[in-house]
Amino acid sequence: MRWRGPRSALRRIARDRRGVAAVEFAFMAPLFLLATMGIFDLAWQYYMKATLSGIVEEAGRSATLQAFANNQDALDAAVQAQASNVYRGINVHIERRAYAGYANVRTPERFTDADGNGRFDDGECFFDSNGNGRWDADPSVDGNGRANQVVEFTASVDFVRIFPLWRMLGQPQVKRISASTLLRNQPYSDGEGGAESIC
Repeated sequence: MRWRGPRSALRRIARDRRGVAAVEFAFMAPLFLLATMGIFDLAWQYYMKATLSGIVEEAGRSATLQAFANNQDALDAAVQAQASNVYRGINVHIERRAYAGYANVRTPERFTDADGNGRFDDGECFFDSNGNGRWDADPSVDGNGRANQVVEFTASVDFVRIFPLWRMLGQPQVKRISASTLLRNQPYSDGEGGAESIC
């Protein structure tokens, strides 16, 4: 057999297509696996968010009833139990903020802007919607509120992502998922309590 030199050998290797599929697979497999893990992880997060939203809606409706007005711990325990059915060992953080009405949610208390500077100053008259005797940019109070008040019920969970994808990308492995609902308390017997104008 006659020796044809290195150029001929290189041309022969370049034309040889054996093993191309294995090389292409080696390049594409990690990207495919990362994409697949990401899709499954996002789907699991979406499922957890949807489930938590359902739990919060149900718990929020129960929280507006007089039966739970003085027993919020029992309701919190029920929320924890339902969330644990979906994701074992998860901790649920629950927050309640009560407002005088829907119009007061995350809205500063009304005030008379006597000097026209667009902000509340000491000595100006204001409508004390939460009854604490001072002007508030957020007029909510902690807890379940009183009869006929609007309650923002929020549950949050620290969700540990099931795939290591995020850690590989330099992202935190734990993500906080929250769900909220706004509902008005029933007109039960404790009375509505004290909003007034203060000057």
